[in-house]
Amino acid sequence: TARSSGGTEVTLVRTRIITLAVLVSVLARFFLPFLGSRVLGRLVRPGHHALWGRQYFLLWCIDGLTRLSPLNLLTGTPMAAVYLRLLGARIGPDAHVGTAAIGLPSLVTIGSRASIGYNSSVQTAQVEEGWVTIAPVHIGDDAYVGANALRQPGARVEDGARLAEQSLASRNQSIPAGEQRIQFGHPLADFEITQRKLSRIASEIYASD
Repeated sequence: TARSSGGTEVTLVRTRIITLAVLVSVLARFFLPFLGSRVLGRLVRPGHHALWGRQYFLLWCIDGLTRLSPLNLLTGTPMAAVYLRLLGARIGPDAHVGTAAIGLPSLVTIGSRASIGYNSSVQTAQVEEGWVTIAPVHIGDDAYVGANALRQPGARVEDGARLAEQSLASRNQSIPAGEQRIQFGHPLADFEITQRKLSRIASEIYASD
């Protein structure tokens, strides 16, 4: 009887420890990203900053904390917008968010009834040539962003505008209200690479003449 009683107590202790560990894990996944976005996010300043400086370190910390979030499980559901609002994003009613690739939420604005496609990316920071560029991204009311599309820092998709699948809104670019940007199903970067190659070939031809 004593052994049976002791075994039961051990089992209860183990159950309580496991339950506590699971509870702590769940709370950490919800609240550590909140800490990163809401608290550390207030220290982030848009602009051009030296790589490996204070702003870059802040972004690195925030990115690490937000990776713990359950956003991957919530994308495509109404809860994705709710959770992003908790992290500091400004999102209007009836907006559809189908991606977890969101930069610093406090720099993201998504208008009412806007639709963000699956696997698209919203970048609020970009590293290039030894500098990190930080800028807000705006997606207007009734705007549409297709699957696998990319928005870079400072990009704006105005009210009712459409950024087609696999397309790019480059840094500080604005797609005017009601207009559509499409690259025949190919990323804009492919066209830019082709254009550079054609320009180089033309230069070589002219030089040989």
